[in-house]
Amino acid sequence: MSIVTACSQDCPDACSLVVERTGEGRARIRGNPDHPFTRGFCCAKLKAWERRLRSPSRITSPLRRTRGGFRPIGWEEALAVAAEKIQALRDRPGAILHLDSSGNCGIALHVVQHFFNRLGACRAGGSLCAEAGKQAAIADFGALDHNRPEDLLNAKWIVDWGRDLARTSIHQLALVQQARKRGARVMTVSPGGDGSEAWSDETIRIRPGQDRFLAAAVLHAIDAAGRVSPALLDRAVGWERLGALLRGGDPAFWERQGGFAPQDVRRLAAIYGDAAQPVSTLVGWGLQRYRHGGENVRFIDALAVAAGQVGRPGAGVYYIVSTTRFLDLSWKAPLAAGLPGRFFKPTIGRDLLTADPPVALVWVNGSNPVNQSPDAEGVARALRQVPFKVVVDAFLTDTAELADLVLPCALNLEQETLVPSFFHDVLNYARPVFPAPEGVRTDAWIAAEVGRRLSPPVEVPSIEEAIRLSLPGGPERLSELRERGFIEVRRPQVAWEGFRFAHPDGKYRFPAEGPQADPPPPPGYPLTLLSLVRKEATHSQILPEEQRGPCRAFLAPESPAWADFDPRKPVFLASPQGRLAVAVAPLQGLHPEAVVVRRGGWMKLGCGVNRLIEDAATDLGPNAAFYSQPVRLEN
Repeated sequence: MSIVTACSQDCPDACSLVVERTGEGRARIRGNPDHPFTRGFCCAKLKAWERRLRSPSRITSPLRRTRGGFRPIGWEEALAVAAEKIQALRDRPGAILHLDSSGNCGIALHVVQHFFNRLGACRAGGSLCAEAGKQAAIADFGALDHNRPEDLLNAKWIVDWGRDLARTSIHQLALVQQARKRGARVMTVSPGGDGSEAWSDETIRIRPGQDRFLAAAVLHAIDAAGRVSPALLDRAVGWERLGALLRGGDPAFWERQGGFAPQDVRRLAAIYGDAAQPVSTLVGWGLQRYRHGGENVRFIDALAVAAGQVGRPGAGVYYIVSTTRFLDLSWKAPLAAGLPGRFFKPTIGRDLLTADPPVALVWVNGSNPVNQSPDAEGVARALRQVPFKVVVDAFLTDTAELADLVLPCALNLEQETLVPSFFHDVLNYARPVFPAPEGVRTDAWIAAEVGRRLSPPVEVPSIEEAIRLSLPGGPERLSELRERGFIEVRRPQVAWEGFRFAHPDGKYRFPAEGPQADPPPPPGYPLTLLSLVRKEATHSQILPEEQRGPCRAFLAPESPAWADFDPRKPVFLASPQGRLAVAVAPLQGLHPEAVVVRRGGWMKLGCGVNRLIEDAATDLGPNAAFYSQPVRLEN
């Protein structure tokens, strides 16, 4: 039997899936061939997903902390305890902090937020993921938008500016490869080590986090060649100032900062500056996770716009779009007035420790902040000081280990939900295809049952009702969604056509200042730590039984840092925040000033690279500046 469903993981591809049951009671998961974006294939994470659902490490009953550790309890007791703790704070709901994220990206995320918003609870702002780039795009264009994904096939050049397509979006990679078969060429700009040479015609290896200097240098070059689009200048604000700043700048300084050569500038200027060949720009999510991450994105945007490489077929800048852009969330309660600004995800540990009034209860769902936040040890210390902590999770993660009450939840493919994408234009319907273990419940069910036990009760819509209310075109489309498994939302193929942007005056905004240099690293820390995504798992969703040995750190074979340690002895990755035991391996193509550790390994199992990373924020967002951490390798 085949069932059409969808993946609700934190991924731009948001795949529609076909799950086929085998005679042995197992299942085969593949991409839906009828879906306009998934097109019949899916990633390795999903092909191995059943292992996660059937893991012996999974929690299958609520757990309550006692002096001797956790003890299993029934759901009635667990819900009563949660309701009692929340009820005691009804007259001061600002003492409740809701910490959530995109561990499960379906409509349930909004149902649980609705519950806590109705309570008047706090929620952490900012992002650990993409907020600096989002705010940069909004500052530039006035809103988040990009050409439809399939418009990549109209490009003559695709500049992949730091997007690791093989690990983050195999369907975008498939579009890029299809475009190459049609004659497009691909230039990749990256610190390297991502295997992008396999789908690139040319590459530029840049110093980590210095993309703005390369973009500024190329922008300066096309201006000097008289290739700035005259039509664009009538539809933009700020070019006169920025152009003058760049003309007075020092290209040699930009080259030193970015670690690129004059020929790299000339090559990119020839690509962007040829108005006859449309250029599509893929802006990576990693390049905005630096202190000047917003600036990196703004200068790449500025280059594409000034060259006229937006607003027409094959020419556009792809970053992300809002997952809620097609949803009607008018049913969802707003965050209580006056609460934004108290807590931010990049600095959540520090914010908790200094909160006034202090937080009395933290509720965590869809998130593992102890593992995923910078200054992970500081976040753990801060959570230990909160009087009561509820964590909704399927495993005893680094965060769940600190909870007073752990509530086991259903996972992707075990629950009904509506799944939007932050890249494509299709809403997917996920129906449960695997039975959840007895004793686990969905996040939305938990919120509803706790709400029902409060006085006065706090009602939340069922998942079915939330889906029905949220659909574009009205609730009558629910039957269509369930029958097909998805709804495609039609929109213009080209964003910003005619250079009409989303600011009130319809004009683009150039940055007001030239590219800013980073502060020098502290002495003795010559490497930049890049805690990059994995191919086999999303963030920290790694089975504990599959985590063995120390973290692996990757270093360019030609890096001078090999001289700083003896690989025959225990090796540590060190920052001013601490040390982490690692096994070091060479990685071809990586910039010699970078060291890569794939993110997500658990602290309690000997990894947890975020313990080494300062809780610094980006220039816009705020977003966590994960990749601005200086480190060294030592014995």
